[in-house]
Amino acid sequence: MQQLEQKQLLLRQWLHFLPDAVIEPIIGCADPWRYRNKMEYAFGSDSNGRLLLGLRQRGSFQTVVDLDDCWLQSLPANQARLRTRDFFRQLGYAAYHPRSHQGLLRFLLVRESRTLNQILVCLVLSDIEALAADDLQAWAGQMRAIPEVASVYCGQQPYKSDTAFTADLRLLWGQAALAEELPLLSDSAAVGSLGSQHLHFTISPAAFFQTNTLAMQRLLLEVKTLAALRGHETLLDLYCGAGVIGQYLAGQVRWVYGVESVVPAIADAKLNAVRNGATNTTY
Repeated sequence: MQQLEQKQLLLRQWLHFLPDAVIEPIIGCADPWRYRNKMEYAFGSDSNGRLLLGLRQRGSFQTVVDLDDCWLQSLPANQARLRTRDFFRQLGYAAYHPRSHQGLLRFLLVRESRTLNQILVCLVLSDIEALAADDLQAWAGQMRAIPEVASVYCGQQPYKSDTAFTADLRLLWGQAALAEELPLLSDSAAVGSLGSQHLHFTISPAAFFQTNTLAMQRLLLEVKTLAALRGHETLLDLYCGAGVIGQYLAGQVRWVYGVESVVPAIADAKLNAVRNGATNTTY
């Protein structure tokens, strides 16, 4: 509750130049724990050189806070992170240091399909060839042993920018992308009451998909209500990711144009449009 109040205060401060703007109360999610379907964990090391895998410390781009449990993600997702940390800690591989640009291990990306209970993991290295092939396969085996894991990837980020963007993405095992089914709130539904409509999505490792799957249902309904579409409009779905918002509204507009800089996300959006029968879309 206090977080929502703080966000409301920040919105008022940021929009002070719009004195006539009406700021509606922020709609919180039903459960603030273990709701995120994507996390990017960073590798680091402590003063003794021990490998860490967690989140960046606030105000520091090089300090990593190790985590025994991340309360933003599910227990299986946490298991994937802990197994990865302990596996490479035992082998003695070094974390990439963002100041010296030395070291191998950079990020661990963990994505989840919340409705289908599937997990995609992607290990991001500074140089894939610097990790022994046997060790890479052994790590993939550790991930495969987790029942919820459906996809295991390895990627390469050789640039100095501190992002998990991968220049070379390799599927080590499993399905190429996650599948997600999104039950939708009907117009007359109360929060938590689902209508009969479902949207189906394919989500590749690099594609954007709203990180709170359950809250997205309410988000889509609010967008639809506020847009008040009449059927003749052209909809611009900017930064469209896998195409969720545009395909949700496609049946209420003349045409949808989706724009996105991530090439695999556009491929996902095109595939998803076919699956969802959104024939009036261009990505």
